[in-house]
Amino acid sequence: MEGTLVNTIQNILGSGFIIFGVVFSVLGVIGILRLPDTYSRLHASGKVGTLGVIGICIGAAILMPSAALKVIALSLFLVFTGPVSSHAIAASLHRHEVRILVTDPTHPAAKRILKALDAQVTSNISYSVYNVGEYAPLEILTSVKPTLAIGKTESLMELINLLPPETVRPLPVFIVLYKDEIPPQISGQPHVAQLHCNVDMTDAEIEELLKATLVQATNTFEPIASNVPHRI
Repeated sequence: MEGTLVNTIQNILGSGFIIFGVVFSVLGVIGILRLPDTYSRLHASGKVGTLGVIGICIGAAILMPSAALKVIALSLFLVFTGPVSSHAIAASLHRHEVRILVTDPTHPAAKRILKALDAQVTSNISYSVYNVGEYAPLEILTSVKPTLAIGKTESLMELINLLPPETVRPLPVFIVLYKDEIPPQISGQPHVAQLHCNVDMTDAEIEELLKATLVQATNTFEPIASNVPHRI
């Protein structure tokens, strides 16, 4: 009778941990498929590699005591190596991704651009979106280090004026929220791409322009990824 009770408790605990691990694994996979950017997906994948797999391992150790040492060793290996691998992936991504700075997020055209970016306009280029209002002016250059800036002429000129006269970084690629020709004060700046923000521009046209501009930003800043100095 006592042995039966112990087996029942053992089965309940083991099954509970396995269900716990499976639930977190499923949630992690859903997060990888549905979350909008790579950092969020990396966070979701961490749940699969830690809570998901470790929960299943603990359940297996309870149900199969003879394999408990091997399962515990595997769990400890995942606990120590999971964060290291996630950090390495995130650090590499931060060096190579396109960092998009939106200087005028309330602008009608900027809202349409943000909507397209939220829908993952391309799966070939990794990018993250930052709002200029979340950072002090100098932090934009030292922390965000944008490779693509989207905004009105005035706010983009403020960003350009923050850049030192000589730098090893090229200027960001720009999308200028303007109806007609780019104003003279910004038209002479390098790496400027224009976006007509009139009502006739369709969502498909915005999407195509974003794809082309992301490619331009990636190519322009490729020397940074390979640690080759690039002067303005």
